[in-house]
Amino acid sequence: MVTSNALWDGRSYILQVSDMKPEYIELRLLATARDAPSSWDLCCDIREQMLRFIAENMPETIAHTRFTMPQRKKLDFLVDGVDAIQRTPKGNKAGV
Repeated sequence: MVTSNALWDGRSYILQVSDMKPEYIELRLLATARDAPSSWDLCCDIREQMLRFIAENMPETIAHTRFTMPQRKKLDFLVDGVDAIQRTPKGNKAGV
């Protein structure tokens, strides 16, 4: 992934396991680029490629968090003079 990326300047790269817990393994990839903007773009490219690789080859390893949102209730109060539901000023046309 690194050596085939045009943003990599060819100097060095390293992949390290930076943390390990029962629920996850954290990887850290460092790669050199010619300047800071290229380094950021390289970082984003490599992260996307790593995620794509994991999703395609080991989808069961991707953590999933599920939760249920409680149903929202209509709010019948004002927030700073604005109806919290309709987001319209209360009062006269000037909002006073």
